[in-house]
Amino acid sequence: MSMAARGSLASFICPSTPFLLPRLARAAVCPSSLRIPTTAPNGLYRSHVHCRFKSSAKFKKFKQPKKLGQWKETASQRITTQEAEENEAIGAFMQVCRAGSIDQMAAMYAAVVGSLPLQREHTRQIASAVHYKLRSEPVATRRSDSFWPFVERLVQDIRSGTLPPHPTAHVHLLGIYKRTGKYNDGCAFWQWLVQQDESYADAAVYGAAIELLAYQGATSLPDLEELYAQALKRFPGTFAEYHLSPEAIVADKALPTTITGLPMTLLQGITTARIFSRDWKRSYLAIDTALRLYPASTPSRFFELFMYERPLIEAYTVFAMACRSGIALNPDHLTNLLRTLEKSMETKFQLAERMAILRAMAHSVYAYLETGRPLHGPHVGAFVAGFSRLLPKLAPSVDYAGNEAAIRDSIAASASETIGTLVSAGMTRVPQAYTSLVSIAIAIKSPTLLEQAVNDIGPRVDDIGDIGRRHTLLAAGQLGQSSLMENYWSHIVTKAETQGMQLPYADWITLARACKGANRPAFLHKQLEQLSHTVTESTKRAVIEALEEGTFNPKSIPFVSMSPEEFDAQMSKIKEQIQNIATIIMSRQPLDLRKTPLSMHIDPTRLPLASTADLRAVYDELTTDPHQPPPVKNKDAKLRPVALSATRIPLEELRFQNWVAVVELMNEADAAEQEFQKRLDEAIAKGTKMKDATVVMKFRKPDQLRRDMASAEEVMDVIYTDKSQLRQRVMELRTPSIAAGAPQSVRYTTPTQAPKYPDAATRQPNDSTGDLSIGSVQFESPSSRSASDLPTMRHAPSQDINEDATKSAFTDPSERPLNLLSKRKQYKTPQATTETS
Repeated sequence: MSMAARGSLASFICPSTPFLLPRLARAAVCPSSLRIPTTAPNGLYRSHVHCRFKSSAKFKKFKQPKKLGQWKETASQRITTQEAEENEAIGAFMQVCRAGSIDQMAAMYAAVVGSLPLQREHTRQIASAVHYKLRSEPVATRRSDSFWPFVERLVQDIRSGTLPPHPTAHVHLLGIYKRTGKYNDGCAFWQWLVQQDESYADAAVYGAAIELLAYQGATSLPDLEELYAQALKRFPGTFAEYHLSPEAIVADKALPTTITGLPMTLLQGITTARIFSRDWKRSYLAIDTALRLYPASTPSRFFELFMYERPLIEAYTVFAMACRSGIALNPDHLTNLLRTLEKSMETKFQLAERMAILRAMAHSVYAYLETGRPLHGPHVGAFVAGFSRLLPKLAPSVDYAGNEAAIRDSIAASASETIGTLVSAGMTRVPQAYTSLVSIAIAIKSPTLLEQAVNDIGPRVDDIGDIGRRHTLLAAGQLGQSSLMENYWSHIVTKAETQGMQLPYADWITLARACKGANRPAFLHKQLEQLSHTVTESTKRAVIEALEEGTFNPKSIPFVSMSPEEFDAQMSKIKEQIQNIATIIMSRQPLDLRKTPLSMHIDPTRLPLASTADLRAVYDELTTDPHQPPPVKNKDAKLRPVALSATRIPLEELRFQNWVAVVELMNEADAAEQEFQKRLDEAIAKGTKMKDATVVMKFRKPDQLRRDMASAEEVMDVIYTDKSQLRQRVMELRTPSIAAGAPQSVRYTTPTQAPKYPDAATRQPNDSTGDLSIGSVQFESPSSRSASDLPTMRHAPSQDINEDATKSAFTDPSERPLNLLSKRKQYKTPQATTETS
């Protein structure tokens, strides 16, 4: 056996320069005994040894070899690439959550949740996306169970630990339970959450749970108040219990609140429970607390609650208060407010009061624009439609005469001028404006206004849409414009033939009513004969019935009018506000509210509680701690910018104005509640139900608000002239305890199940029309009252309710909700009676 050649150890270690190694390394050695790894690249190995000793020879600090470093970086890049792929997949799923449908989210979630490391923030984003998608879906989709398995999967994964918990995600899930009416399932989830640690529940989760329980109606208000107190004790934050109390003091009213951890969602939840239980006093104290803490950034939901549940005269003030603070409300809220104000004119039998409501509609548009939001077509149409309600309706065969004829001509000119002013200011021509002018022409029987509107639209008939064409067809028939009626009907038929569509049922019914108004039945029969191939037998029978049905004659009512000169003087004030609206549209900048302030009340003759000086004195007394020194003002305080709201009002002044508005709202609510209790006692004493009629709002005249503090002959500018009486009244309004004569507590029950609050999904339709079954109301009082003696109470519908299916049974302003919730169909106001005191 041949022996391996022996060589120098130094030649194996450093072949190029073996003489640099120590003498002991130059001994002979067998190559096999070195066990040099054969898997390592020879070049890399030689370079490593060479670089190491080369650096040592020059006494330099050892550095990571370049090529070996590259090899190690490649391994680290493999790990980073894997993480990048996971992040990319998670990002794609989050993108689907933001932009896709719930079905797409559910399909992709099953593949993501088990294979990718989702974090707490991802849980929040998923729940938030589902909640947002659900809010934007139509009511029918919300009521269906197509998306519900996905929600149940999310809750199951959170409970099992597959999804990491996030309190905000749980708030969204509780909101989903509330919106879909899955109250029992939501309560079960809440009962599990409340037993977990702080990574699952916080004060906001408590607030969402309180709101869920309030909508369910099975938990009494005292129990919800106790739950609210428990949340404040479990999550004290930065003295949250004190700062959310009605008597809390703001250290410096001129500065924004910088306290962290104040649970506004919790306050919102208990406000919802209070307002559903008709506890108006604690409800207003809650919004007063929110406005004290965040005068320019109170969450819009606080204002929406009062617009949903309180009477119109209070809801308008709340809307104006939000706009004055710079709170951007949903565009639908303005549309519904305008339409509700318009409908309320039917309950007023004085032209002066209807003019006041039209003025309030103009102020509502102006207030909305002051928040920086744009004006849309539905806003313009709803506002201009208010002109059609100024004069009482007459029978088809009767026309306006005398002063009313002159006022009719002034209304037509003012409505047309309003549209022209807004268009000249830069507003886009919207079909709603044209349709409203046509509706006004029908209401006030003005062929001149109809002709002007038709000339304005000119050949752009397609721009007004199907509704606009039907309006014009009907107006032409009812105003005796036969040629215009035939022209528009010809256009409707040509458009249907061009599109290869059958004429809709609505077009035929509109033609029948137009021919009836124009006394042209022969034209209708001729069209039925010529287009018989496009008409079904059922539609033909309905058209004939519409032609032969009796003429509707409105009930004659005593109406107090005014002279044309007085009307023009009142209209000039409305035109001033319209000019302010046009200025904002043209400049795209809000006006200075200090120069053009908002009107905070519908009735312009309404007396304030007291003078500004007396109100300021009582405000300073109640909102300042006498034991604490005033805020320290530095020498450079004048050089610092003043904290302003979005409407450029100093926060110190805005806090005072909000406080005054809340006190006046509470004074209005107190008067309305006492009237309601009085009529309720009368109905119980007689053993009858309260009348099923709606008083949308009541203008309380100044002589009735003086409270016998002055003689009837004395002219007063305010209700309270004595500061001590004002202070006593404010303290009485802000004291939540129930005293003699104060509003009684309300307990909601139904005969067979828990009460239903204004959310759609839990209310089961009684029939295919979608009528909703709503429970009765019981009032707790010292006197014995039988549940069978009590009237049926119906709440305002929530955002998920078809408002056409819900009607009010109230006869008092405190019972009449504003109904600003539905984004699709408007609330149909029942025939109302009027009480003017």
